[in-house]
Amino acid sequence: MKMIQSEYGRHVKYPYFVRLGALGLLKYRRAVPPNLRSLIGKSEIQISFGTSDLAEALPFYHCVAAETAERFEKMDDVAD
Repeated sequence: MKMIQSEYGRHVKYPYFVRLGALGLLKYRRAVPPNLRSLIGKSEIQISFGTSDLAEALPFYHCVAAETAERFEKMDDVAD
């Protein structure tokens, strides 16, 4: 799990949140399960939030995480 330091000094756990580059832009990054890689055509999902501000990116993070989990679950049903 990645640790992101909030602007209030507390550490909060967000498993697929990463900071990249010198600007520290936040990105959602999650590996595609091996059994779904041939269906999706990727080994990893990466979505940039276009900001380094945690408060600005956090609402989008929750939406992206939920949509990705739901997509993987539905595709897993099809793959079986």
